[in-house]
Amino acid sequence: MAKAWADLILGLLRSPAYTSKLKQFFSTRYLVYDPGFLCRCYAGERPIAGLIPYREEVSWIDSVPESNAISIHKMRQFQLSSQPSALKLFQAQAYSRFQAQGKVSCDSAVVRLQSLSKSAGRTILGLQKARYSDQVQSNLVMDWSGTHALKDWGTATFRTFLATRHGNKLPPLTEKALANTIGVSVILFYRHHSGSYVPYLPERVRAQFRKQRKLAVFEGGYHCTASGAVEWSNGNTFEEIFESDMRRELEEEVGIASDDLQIMVPLVLCREFLRGGKPQIFFAGVTTLNEDDLVARRMNALEKQRALGGKIEVEHRHLRASSSTELREMLVKNPLTLEATANLYYATMFIEKYSTCGRGQMQMFFPSRSDHDAYVQIRNIVKSARQDLMIIDPYAGDLLWSLLRNVAHGVKLRILAMRAKGDFLVEAKKFAKQHGYDIEVRFTTDYHDRFIVTDGNACWHLGASVQHAGSKAFMISRMLEDVCRTVARIEHDWNKGVPRPI
Repeated sequence: MAKAWADLILGLLRSPAYTSKLKQFFSTRYLVYDPGFLCRCYAGERPIAGLIPYREEVSWIDSVPESNAISIHKMRQFQLSSQPSALKLFQAQAYSRFQAQGKVSCDSAVVRLQSLSKSAGRTILGLQKARYSDQVQSNLVMDWSGTHALKDWGTATFRTFLATRHGNKLPPLTEKALANTIGVSVILFYRHHSGSYVPYLPERVRAQFRKQRKLAVFEGGYHCTASGAVEWSNGNTFEEIFESDMRRELEEEVGIASDDLQIMVPLVLCREFLRGGKPQIFFAGVTTLNEDDLVARRMNALEKQRALGGKIEVEHRHLRASSSTELREMLVKNPLTLEATANLYYATMFIEKYSTCGRGQMQMFFPSRSDHDAYVQIRNIVKSARQDLMIIDPYAGDLLWSLLRNVAHGVKLRILAMRAKGDFLVEAKKFAKQHGYDIEVRFTTDYHDRFIVTDGNACWHLGASVQHAGSKAFMISRMLEDVCRTVARIEHDWNKGVPRPI
């Protein structure tokens, strides 16, 4: 299914009719939304898959980055260059236009990418504090000339002005005429009743059909699950600055909380042709919510935004189709944004690895003293069970019961341990009676490692006991190779285990 999505979006980008629709649907006086035009402007760059107008800078597709794999270096505050004088006039005109059209609600502090380097397997991001207005006066008006401001200088648009400096290449990150503020976006997958993973792609608002402030970019069309400009914070790690901002966008835009995520990981850092090399970090993840839950959460989020007078970015609708033919027809009428196209291209790689037909493992590293993060992740895993949940933990203890309260009713609970610790069996009986779960406990001395098996087809390996997860550095890995054989072996050992009545 994931490969079908990737093939579909690449096929559409090869279609002149579809790219013409993109241009017609999304182009404004400020940005020409034409993949062919953008690839010609930056002919010296290599677009993703030869078609998607982004340049890949760093990829984490093959391995989830550990917490120390991305270093943050904060630098002095950014000052947008306004030289020559024609550029200063152009910038003032651009910001005035955006304000008059209701495209700017506040001038928040955002994160600019000043430098990107790699050393000893680590990615180092040099960050500067910038203002949203810096972006409005540069990256968001690439194909505008102003009110004769740049024409008087002898160039047609801001994009062609920059081309006089940098030719057919993206301007370097050090170009001070560009804000290059970092955006984040995510595509979450939910489990369809057919068993396949489906991307959750809400529709963007078209402001002319709503009495509200207009969006700065990407009005209408299907978009990522959530996206936004990264706000400046006091954080000093990738998780504190970027992941936390991505989680905030998810909750604000579509009502999805961190507890609703089974996994969310960064995939790549790219630079976008449309907005002159604006950096973008693409995430992907899996939610424990079903489609109906997602719709309800989005409706609640929209109501909250209306009550607060905030900017509404997504519609009530999202992309849903029963066949690839229907999906293609829907996208031809109401296309994907280029940001969603690029994010989806990488997200399909992620979900292929995540699903059991992939190879290797999806791994999450938890540093020492990350007890709460580890607890939340394990809780999300057990919440994903729909019929059967088996936990293999030689040293299972009382913390297990607070985790199991999150399991859906009707799910059979099986625990394979080495021995009863304290009042473990007594608590098992009281827990089953109070909460109405069907619980079975067995003992075996054959296991040292810990595993969680959900619904007989997904298996997670834990590098620490559930009881002590996060107190010291450890990893959680979803097994994606030989899953059936591993689960069959665990079932065999379960059958050999000694039943303990509760």
